[in-house]
Amino acid sequence: MAPKVGMTFDCEKKAYEMYNNYAGLVGFSVRKSRTKRRKSDDSLSQKYFVCSGQGLGKNEASQKDITRTCCDARVQFSISKENVWTVQKIVVEHNHYLASPNKIHKLRSQREIIEADRKLIGQARQSGMKPSQVFNFMKEHYGGEDKVPFTKMDCYNEIGRERRQYLKWDL
Repeated sequence: MAPKVGMTFDCEKKAYEMYNNYAGLVGFSVRKSRTKRRKSDDSLSQKYFVCSGQGLGKNEASQKDITRTCCDARVQFSISKENVWTVQKIVVEHNHYLASPNKIHKLRSQREIIEADRKLIGQARQSGMKPSQVFNFMKEHYGGEDKVPFTKMDCYNEIGRERRQYLKWDL
């Protein structure tokens, strides 16, 4: 569903999900950007979700310089004091190539480790597999690296989160 001026949502999560789902269909990645707050009570009054190509990197050596193209695609929300998120402005034009359908699942905002995969990763680790072996197992499970809906680094991060949870309970 494409964003339209006037659409409303009852929380940030639903507003973000709508724009991220749209981005996945079109072929770009999304990130959260500027926030404006009310002076009276410091509550949110505006929020921008932008194409990940928006802006420039902070310095010349930054990796962001490679992926940031000053793309202006974005959606701007106004947020009422009752926390109703309303689409206020939309810019749909991009100044860069969009991802092809077979690459969309690798875009940062589109990647996700579902609960079933979390459990499978956890079970593989409990059986004694090393992190690299776990990702190789997931490649086999999905039928190739290009079909795995997350990256090797995402898998390693999930293993790290699992370890930290385990250590929390030990203390």
